[in-house]
Amino acid sequence: MPRRIHTAGAVCLAAGAYWAFELSCLAWSHYNGRQAHGVWPAVLLAVAIVASVGQGLQILQRSAQDEVKSVRRPPGKVVVVDNRSMTGMAVVGLSVVQATLFAAWWCVAEDRDLRLLVQAQASVFAAVSAIAYLSSYLSSNQRINFVGLFPWPLPLISGIQTLSGAVQMYNAFFTVENSTVPIWGSDASAGANLLTATFTLSAAIFLLHGMVQRRAAYFRTNSAESTVLNNQEFQSDRTPLARRTDLVPAQLVDTPEYSMSWLSRLTFSWPSDMLRRGARGQLDACDLYSLDTDDEPVHNWKRYLRHRKPGRSMLVTVMFTFAPELALQSLLAIASSFVHFAGPFFLQRILRTIENQSEGVDMRRAYLDAFGLLAFTLCETMMTSQGLWIGRHVGIRLKGLLVTELSAKTLRRRGGGAWEEPQKDKADEDEDEDGDMQSSADGKIMNLMTADLNRVTEVMSYIDELYSLPLSLVIGIWYMYILLGPSAVIGLVVAVVYVPISKIVFQYTTRLETRFNALGDERVAAITELLQGIKAVKLFGWETQFLGRVGEKRERQLGCLRQLNIAWLLAIGVTLLAPMLVLVVIFSMYTIVFQHQLNAEIAFTSISVFQLVRIVFEFLPGILTWSVGGYVSLKRIGTYLGQPEMQQLEERVRSSNSLGFAGADLAWDAPSDAPTEQSSLLQNPAPSGFTLRGLSVEFPRGGLTVVAGSTGSGKTSLLSALVGEMTLVRGHVLVPVARPDNGELAIHDIAYVAQEAWLRNATIRENILFGEAYDAERYEEVLRACALKPDLRILRAGDSTEIGERGVTLSGGQKQRVALARAVYSRRRILLIDDCLSAVDAHTAKHILNACLVGQTGLMQGRTRVLVTHHVSACLPHADFAVMMRGGTIEHQGLPAELQAKGLFADALVAHEDDEQSSELAETVVNDTKTEDDYVSERASHEDGTLVEEEERETGHVKASVWLTYLSACGGLGFW
Repeated sequence: MPRRIHTAGAVCLAAGAYWAFELSCLAWSHYNGRQAHGVWPAVLLAVAIVASVGQGLQILQRSAQDEVKSVRRPPGKVVVVDNRSMTGMAVVGLSVVQATLFAAWWCVAEDRDLRLLVQAQASVFAAVSAIAYLSSYLSSNQRINFVGLFPWPLPLISGIQTLSGAVQMYNAFFTVENSTVPIWGSDASAGANLLTATFTLSAAIFLLHGMVQRRAAYFRTNSAESTVLNNQEFQSDRTPLARRTDLVPAQLVDTPEYSMSWLSRLTFSWPSDMLRRGARGQLDACDLYSLDTDDEPVHNWKRYLRHRKPGRSMLVTVMFTFAPELALQSLLAIASSFVHFAGPFFLQRILRTIENQSEGVDMRRAYLDAFGLLAFTLCETMMTSQGLWIGRHVGIRLKGLLVTELSAKTLRRRGGGAWEEPQKDKADEDEDEDGDMQSSADGKIMNLMTADLNRVTEVMSYIDELYSLPLSLVIGIWYMYILLGPSAVIGLVVAVVYVPISKIVFQYTTRLETRFNALGDERVAAITELLQGIKAVKLFGWETQFLGRVGEKRERQLGCLRQLNIAWLLAIGVTLLAPMLVLVVIFSMYTIVFQHQLNAEIAFTSISVFQLVRIVFEFLPGILTWSVGGYVSLKRIGTYLGQPEMQQLEERVRSSNSLGFAGADLAWDAPSDAPTEQSSLLQNPAPSGFTLRGLSVEFPRGGLTVVAGSTGSGKTSLLSALVGEMTLVRGHVLVPVARPDNGELAIHDIAYVAQEAWLRNATIRENILFGEAYDAERYEEVLRACALKPDLRILRAGDSTEIGERGVTLSGGQKQRVALARAVYSRRRILLIDDCLSAVDAHTAKHILNACLVGQTGLMQGRTRVLVTHHVSACLPHADFAVMMRGGTIEHQGLPAELQAKGLFADALVAHEDDEQSSELAETVVNDTKTEDDYVSERASHEDGTLVEEEERETGHVKASVWLTYLSACGGLGFW
């Protein structure tokens, strides 16, 4: 709506400006007696002017409030930078002067052509419109939130007038026949003075338009205390398990890139404030700018999803996603390729002028050529810089969306991802490292997220070089042909001979690149395996064996890297010899064979062009090799993204308030197609590995269900099937579902406790709360029920102690109890618990069973619990329902009393005497009445429970010892 209002206002003002110009021409003609007119035309013109200008100003005044947008003010001490008032006044003043000069020029001109009329009308229109828009801005009550000042037609008009004035200046003063015509002063004619003045004003107005900010910008003050921000104000914006050292994006100043003027963006002066702060002192994290919305990962991921289609390659999808940025970058690259040869062109003109001194030197044209050399060099630099900057934007956006896509794929990937336990139930476990499971190993995923991702983003940042360099090569060869004739073609033939050699080298390099990436995957996988099992390695003294395995894989990778570097050096050698050989052949053919004279103009211009071509020859093989590596990495990422995913929730779940299965057959390795009522595992032999067959069970609501069976019978797979890890082949899975705010169907009201606890690198309290609101009474009750109170007394900072990733600082039993406490503390009505009692000792297991799982406390009242356990004798007497698994099927199910009547679980249902001593000892420690908050407050000295300390950073100059260490690592003085 605001843009249409601005357009309507601009049309009204344009009409008013046109009628004003017509009225002035009418008055001037009448004053000079050239034409006789009545009074009525003048009256009609005056009424039209008042109506048009008044209506236009009224529309713009009303649209000023519509154009206001909220500009976020960051916390802390900031200053507001806004130059629109002063710069706008300067634009208005110069526009009025320019319109007056054009009107005077029209009046005194003897030859009133259409071009002069259009320029005069455009100047009047621009002046009146500038006044109107500046008035709208100055009358706004919220200037700081006012977006824009002058619309894009006004700078466009000024730019066109500047370009037109430059052409007129050249035709009037710089041609051969007009090289002696005075440009300015008393010796020049009135038309020449007006032309020079209007051209100067047009250029000045155009530059002032380029200096006008788009909106107000905020910058940090120079005060040191302004950079220290209070994190407590933004706790609601942080994720529950975020590191305390993480900086909240709301604290950062918005990037001024899109708030400053287009001239500032063109010259990269918009980050000068941050650079000045860095020159005066050490930059901190809060001195940086926040990312713009267009650069955020989720925004670009949504763009990517709109272009992702079945059967479309990853490369094509990425190209379509960033088509606008790549198109603009391509235009800049193509234009820069042509402007790149402006240097040799102007050098040729200057040399020609110097050689023709005997015929008289036109110094004005020589100065113009020198100025053109400077102007086009600056133009090429700006276009190249903008192309590189657009490439960097594409690179960071691509990196963000690929990280998002890879993370989402890892969560959706079927089997072996976040859940590794179900693989224990597979009958045929494939240990082949070259198989599909190895391609999904953690080491390869880590390599994709680091090395391959960085290689792809770097290539995308400079992808314009793939077509700008060949285009520059074509232009350079054409220019050489213009200068040297057929000699250049003969030299080109010599260069063509190198093409097969380069092709062979590049193919060899591609094979080595692929092999190098594969070896890197194996090395990272070995290191990941070592780090994940570091406790067992230390306990059994296997350090030497594992280090030997890692070292052997590293040596193989280094050997491949050595071969890759040799191939790269070979490619460089081939490309470096080609330009010198071509230059020798070209000049020899030009002077010896074709008998041409080699003068300064031809020689120096050819050398200048050839130097540009030589640079292309040098960089093109590297860009091609780099692009091949990026393409290989992109294919690896695409292969990973194309791996089978978990079955869609709509295909395997029937929404129900109950929990269980209805005639379900499930498999780990099966196509994730929608099941049908007629399909079954017997009819479809495709699934391999472990399967669940004929599951028909409904777990009682609000009760405790015990799932028992021997090892490998399918107990863990049963729970994994409920949370969606297995593929449904037939039947239905009964789980409660809901549609959150994003509209996608999701499993609802279920908490899962895996056999291998999943913990984050955060404090114990943060792991238990996991985003839930802190309720002190409920929290203390959960700690007692899960027998965590004795363990918290041992830890140096209680529940504020940080644990490592996956809980590496805790024992197995402690990790399992923290994961259980997280599920119990949550408000979920259904709990799926996978053998949490096996990791704890007997009396702790008895306490967890009685105080937590049985449901005698308020924590478990009305909650459905499905417990997989081997402690059947302890759990079954308290169960409301029992399931017996064998070979992937439910062998028996029902109430414990009914199963006892059938003679099942007879030994488990025999009453056992409690170990009173163990129970009393457990109750003494577990039932500690002191809360964690009281415990922390009563401690004499608050110990820091931080596991990962904040990284220290040196400031000032680099020490000499650091330089010496660096030089020694590079080979030492003897090497150099």
